[in-house]
Amino acid sequence: DVLYRAPPNFRRNHPKKGMCRNDRGMDCEQCDKTDTNLIKSVHYTQCRKPWNCVGVGEPGGAKGKAIDTNAGDYDKCMEIVTKWHDYRTDFERKFYKLTKDKRIPESATADYKKQIFQGHCSGEGSENYKQIDASPESFAKLPLLYE
Repeated sequence: DVLYRAPPNFRRNHPKKGMCRNDRGMDCEQCDKTDTNLIKSVHYTQCRKPWNCVGVGEPGGAKGKAIDTNAGDYDKCMEIVTKWHDYRTDFERKFYKLTKDKRIPESATADYKKQIFQGHCSGEGSENYKQIDASPESFAKLPLLYE
């Protein structure tokens, strides 16, 4: 969050509550209001890492088991996490096209919040993340994607 807004990121009585973290008063770009397609870099702390398969939000964040809606925008987090899974899906398509290894698409068949996680999560939590699966021979061909 770019604003001093709510715990756990600062004390409740912080003198700069509502102000920008970059000391620009109230003149700061707020990523939660920025079009997701214009965002070039993301730090996933508030939104949780995409491979943690966190698809719920609640005040306080349930000790890392949910997106803290006091500190971050749940809908924006889901947009950003979806974008990350878009990139993984695109990579998987290219990897499969290169290798024809059937294990690649088979490793993206989970069904938890498929609109967001695109087959990469079978449930809530990092233990439900489905890593890309492929043969050692296929992984050895990965450098060819970047030639």
